[in-house]
Amino acid sequence: MIGDKSLYLGLWRTPEEAALARDRAALHYYGPEYRWFNDRERAIQAGPADAATLTAEVFSAFKEETSSRFRGVY
Repeated sequence: MIGDKSLYLGLWRTPEEAALARDRAALHYYGPEYRWFNDRERAIQAGPADAATLTAEVFSAFKEETSSRFRGVY
């Protein structure tokens, strides 16, 4: 959450990809001092990303016939 808003970060294939997306968003919105990263170093290596960037990344990675059992990450 950013303030009182939830941000949609896309549909990710694995829990690890979803966790990285969440961490990259936290890095973007809160900075490296944020306390609740899943893997701070991996997020820093991947780089910060806003919600629009993450949803665009995951959208381009999926083909129409691909589906995921993991729903949107907020």
